[in-house]
Amino acid sequence: MANKVNYAGIAGFVVALCGTVLLALSMSTIYWRSPKFESDRISDETEVNTGLFVTCTVESCTNIGWLTNAGATLTTTRVLLLVACVLIIISLIIGVIALCGHADIVTKGAMDIVIGIIILSACSAYTGLTITLDRYQDGKPSARDFNWGFYLCWISCAVFIIAGVFEVKGEQEIGKKSKIHPASIQQQLKWTRTNQPSNISGSSASAEQTRSIQDDQIISAA
Repeated sequence: MANKVNYAGIAGFVVALCGTVLLALSMSTIYWRSPKFESDRISDETEVNTGLFVTCTVESCTNIGWLTNAGATLTTTRVLLLVACVLIIISLIIGVIALCGHADIVTKGAMDIVIGIIILSACSAYTGLTITLDRYQDGKPSARDFNWGFYLCWISCAVFIIAGVFEVKGEQEIGKKSKIHPASIQQQLKWTRTNQPSNISGSSASAEQTRSIQDDQIISAA
């Protein structure tokens, strides 16, 4: 039985591609957090923008390592998002195969929903750990400190979940054959023989017997 991806499945695949682009932009930007300071408190060493892998001060930008200065906030967020990236690659491969008719688009839909939940967990962890653990020179961070890269990650989370819902509804079955029960075939053949003319000669009787054998073979094959 062949499976064909319908319009909902194709739409879900395209939406998932958009979510992938949004997540890639979010992870690559340095604008996840931009602490707000009074102008007289900013120095060359003050952190002005930071992303998942790079932090920038007024003077320069530096990479954030895994073991030295990443901290619980970035490490947790990175791990969750990298797991999501691995699943996205697998999901896209399944999606391409499904569009060719050799895989199940529903599987990709389920994976995309799981990916959206993982991204949601990463964003929630970043938000909670930032507010709970991180401190700035002028006190605790506020909602104003989060920048567009952070919100872009939240959007990609919603996009993947929406894509998954479309893809779960995106399979259309084709080429499905109806199965006829052998009893129905037997009843049809019996009705045909019963309604034939009764004046059957010897040769006709032999032909009738041959047809009866053939009918039994058809019923056995069914």
